[in-house]
Order: sequence, then C-alpha cells, then structure tokens
Amino acid sequence: MSEKKNQPPAALQLLLGGLLSLTTVVAPADEYDLTELSIEDLANLVVTSVSKKEERQQSAAAAIYVLTGDEIRAHGATNIAEALRLVPGLSVARSDAQNWAISARGFNSALADKMEVVLDGRSLYTPLFSGVFWDAQSTFIDDIERIEVIRGPGAAVWGANAVNGVINIVTRSAADTQGNIINLGLGDEVKRQMAARHGGRIGESGHYRVYAQGTDYDDSLDLNGNSRSDAWDLAQAGFRSDWQLEGGDGLTLQGDIYDGTLGTVSRDGEISGFNLLGRWQHRLDNQSQLSLQSYLDHSERLFPGEFEEERDTLDVELVHNFMFGSRHEFVWGAGFRHSSDQIDSLPGGSISFAPDGDTLETASLFVQDEYRLNEHTQLTIGTKIEENDFTGTEVQPTLRIAWSPDNQRTWWGSVSRAVRTPNRLDRDVTIQGFTGSDDFESEVALSVESGYRFPLATDVRADITVFFTDYKDLRAINSSGLPPFPVDNLGEGESWGVEASALWIPGPRSRWLFAYRYLDLELEFPAQAINGQLNTDPKHQAFVRGHYELSDRLDITGMLRYSDELPEEAGSLVGGGDPVPSYTELNLGLVYRVSPQLEWSLHGRDLLHDSHREFGNTAEIERSVFTQLKWRF
Repeated sequence: MSEKKNQPPAALQLLLGGLLSLTTVVAPADEYDLTELSIEDLANLVVTSVSKKEERQQSAAAAIYVLTGDEIRAHGATNIAEALRLVPGLSVARSDAQNWAISARGFNSALADKMEVVLDGRSLYTPLFSGVFWDAQSTFIDDIERIEVIRGPGAAVWGANAVNGVINIVTRSAADTQGNIINLGLGDEVKRQMAARHGGRIGESGHYRVYAQGTDYDDSLDLNGNSRSDAWDLAQAGFRSDWQLEGGDGLTLQGDIYDGTLGTVSRDGEISGFNLLGRWQHRLDNQSQLSLQSYLDHSERLFPGEFEEERDTLDVELVHNFMFGSRHEFVWGAGFRHSSDQIDSLPGGSISFAPDGDTLETASLFVQDEYRLNEHTQLTIGTKIEENDFTGTEVQPTLRIAWSPDNQRTWWGSVSRAVRTPNRLDRDVTIQGFTGSDDFESEVALSVESGYRFPLATDVRADITVFFTDYKDLRAINSSGLPPFPVDNLGEGESWGVEASALWIPGPRSRWLFAYRYLDLELEFPAQAINGQLNTDPKHQAFVRGHYELSDRLDITGMLRYSDELPEEAGSLVGGGDPVPSYTELNLGLVYRVSPQLEWSLHGRDLLHDSHREFGNTAEIERSVFTQLKWRF
C-alpha cells in the first residue's frame, strides 16, 4: 500500500479557509472564458510554428494543433507535461513520479530524442541525449497563452531533432498579465503547489511580471503497491518584461531560475539552473519584419551514484520575413549555438564520459519561399542547413502545398527530410559493456504527409492526417566484435498511420473534442544489433474530452482516454517483462467561481483504477485528487 499522504500545515488550512470566505471582487482583465471561442475563432487562431511567421492554423500545411491556455487551466493541468495529454496525436505517458515519455509518431521513451521542444523561443533540448528533461521544465501555468504542436517533421525550420514533431510553448505578453494572482493547491499526488504572480507597468510603454512557485510531488508505487521513494520537488521563480518602442518595435526580456530535489531509494538527485532571454522585433515596413533573439541557459543535474552534469548554452538567432512581388513571401534566418558541458563520474558509478568536458557548436541557415499559385493555393519550399561538430553539414528540406477553397476547408500535403544528430551518449559514453563511437552518424527520416481540415456540420470541425515515414541509420549497439561494443547505425524502419480529431460545439456553453490515432511502426535490425531503437508506442490511442458550463459560476470538465497495450519492448526498457497492458482512464474536474476574483477547483485524475502502468515495468500511477484556490486581485 502507498504511504499515508502528508496533511497540510494548520496555518495553510487556516489560510485556505479564510480565502474561501472572500466574496467581493473586481473581474481580472487577463482572463477570458474558454467557451467564448467559436468554431470560426478556433480556425482563425494564429500560429507561428510551421514557418516562423504568423499564419492561420486552418490554412497551415502541417499537422498542427493549438492547445489554448484556457483549455490547460480548465482541465487543471499542474505542469507542462500533464497539459500535453490534452493534445490529439501525442503519446504522453508517465513512467514514474518524476519521468514522462512524450513523443509523436513513434520512438517514445523517457529519453525520447526525435521531438523539438521550445519555450518562448528557447530550445529545451539537451545535447546529452537529444531529448528533454521534463522534470526541469516548468512555468507559471496561468501565463501560458498556447502550445502549438506539430506532428511530423519540422526540421526545415527548427533544425536537427525535429524529426517527428515540434512542441512550441508560448507564454503571454507581460501587458496581458497585469495584476496579482495567488494559487494554492493541495492533493495526494501533487501534494502541494503554491504560486504567485504580480504584473505592473514600466513607464508609458513597458509592462512586467514576476512570479514564484513551488511544487511537491508524492511517490509512485512499485508493482507490489509499495512506495518507490521517488517523490520530488521543484521551486522556480522568473520574470518577463515587454516594451512597445517607437516605430512599432518590440523588446522582450525574460528569465527563470529553478532548484529541485529528485528522490531515490538511496540518495536524492538534484537539479538546478537559470536562463535569460532577450528578443527584439523590428518592423521594416508593412510587409517586412526582422527579429533578433539570444538566450543563455545554465543547468546542473546530479544523477545519484552515477555522474553529475553542468551545461551552459548560448544561442543567437536572426529571422527576417518579407514580400517579394505580390506572390512570394520569403522567410530566412541564421543561427549559432554554443553548448559546453562538464560531466564528472561519481565514485562507484557505471557510467563515464570521455572526454568528461566538451564544447559543441552548431551554425545554421534556413530559407523558405511561400509562393501563392492562385487565390486558393500556396506552395512552400524551404530547407535548413546546419553545420555541427559531430557530422558536419546536414541539409533538411521540405516541400509543402496547401489548397483552401474557402475559409473552412484546407487540403495540404508535404514531403520532408529530417535528421537526428548524434549526442554525448552516442559518441562519448561508456556503460555496462558498450561505448559510444566517433563513427556514429545521424539518423535519417523521410516523411510524406497529407491532411484535410473541413466542417462536418455547422458546429463540427474535423481534421484528419495520414502519414508515411522511412527511417534509415537507426541507433543500435554492434555486438559483432569484442566488448566494449560500439554504438552504430544498424537499423531501419517504416511507420504509417492516421490521426483524426473532431471538435463539436453544440452550443455556447459546451464543447467536445474527439481524437484518435493509429500508428504502425516496423523496425529491422541485423543479428549483431542489440539495444536498438524500440517500438514503444501503442497502435491505437483515443480520447474524448469535454467542457460544459453548467452556470455562470460552475464549469465541469472531463477526459476519457484509451491507450492500447504497449509492445514488450516498452517494458524491457526498464527491467524487462510483460507488455504494458492497455488501459482506459477518466479525469473529471469542477471549477466554481465563488466570485469574479476567487475561483475554487477540484480535479480527479485516473479515477477508474486504484493504480495502473503507463510505461515500463517498475512503477504504477495512482488515482489522485487535486484541489486549488485561485485568487486574483
């Protein structure tokens, strides 16, 4: 059985009780009701992830979904990883209390390496394993404006590692987050979450916000129902400031600092870091804009009993878009990234890196031409060229076409090439009888996609995508010689699938989203290949989620999701054994606006079972309840 959950301190209980008694308020200016958005409003949402310029989601030539900040808050997500469960087509699974497996179109794991994840223009990718440490990725949830998710290659714009998709998290301008918010939450899995944000003005043209938050997470269970001692916590603070300058220029400066502890049976792990980002946007004329962005990111991580890593990244990017004549819209950009690390092995550990410190540099250039063939059809040709220290020059082109006979229907198709470049684990690690290799080259994907967005009825909008991807030079360990066995490009594979969703808005008080994904992934490795890329995704997954406004004060939300069983390989990643069984789970939420200024919510997650496995053979995820008070003033 799980350990008894900690009770909130008496002082906190008293504070919560006092907040519940508040009834006089002023409506906040930075919130709006999710149900105010119509089918037409949602089709006209502006996205930037497909081509690094503004365009309507409806007419974008890619499999893109926009998760609004209001949807995230209505469904009670407490972190970014949890919010991504709401996105059609993504594979999102918790492997234990600390780790998430998040990917699109295959190759999912806690070390998933084929998705590019970006937060306000700052890449969250680490050259350690070409993926994301989700436990270190956080922001003030109320500040998220939207999350744009591309399923399929985005490498022609975003570069190497955007092989199967892009997750672009966009927070709101400081001008849209004025005033004060205090959030106080309690639960049995998310034990405590406390957050506060203040927004104000800087002179006549500037705005700012500052925030601080802390979250404590409980243990997950092992397969016998006992605690795994993997509870963890994360504290974070940050700021953002935005200025509107003369001539229409915009200037943004923002940053965060965080510190956390990751529990284990023996010794706790540690994570910490900070980042600072600046962005200047200059409008040259009505049809031309220039953007210059730079950020510094510092991170530290202690893997108990194995190694500790310290990393510094400096990134600079210039993007320019302009019209040429009446039919050509060009976007081009150049970038440079410098990432240096120090990875020190700990006494008794089984993992070492040689060299223990390294500097990796990547220079890039991308160019794209969107050519309007006629009133309804546009053709996009683009490529990104990158020069990296591991494999030299990588070229990642794309060809996209979109046909929109009216504002409600769009057919699109694309052909794209993307690569996953080597990382420190591929080239420099030695662990348990195998070693990295300087001969390891990039993994390569060639993908063909086609999609159609259309109205099924006046109150239903549908989106369907079919895709096929051919993979070459997949990673595996070559056991043909003497140990330690090297990492090598030994595998190949193919995937195809269908992604479908339908949004139904039967009236002004409710909306429903239905989503389904089928994925067939076949991989081939020679006899000497061991520990290669694995098929770790369900063939079928589906969900239905809804939001219903019972009254002006009371909303109810829900999500019923199904995941097909995972192949046996998904269990063997972390200990071997049986396949992860299929499961169906239910989340329900209740949001009560005590007054325009005070809001109380209650959310139950995974309500159909006491606990269940989602990924791997070491942990089960428990049923949980979380309640929160939100006070705006």
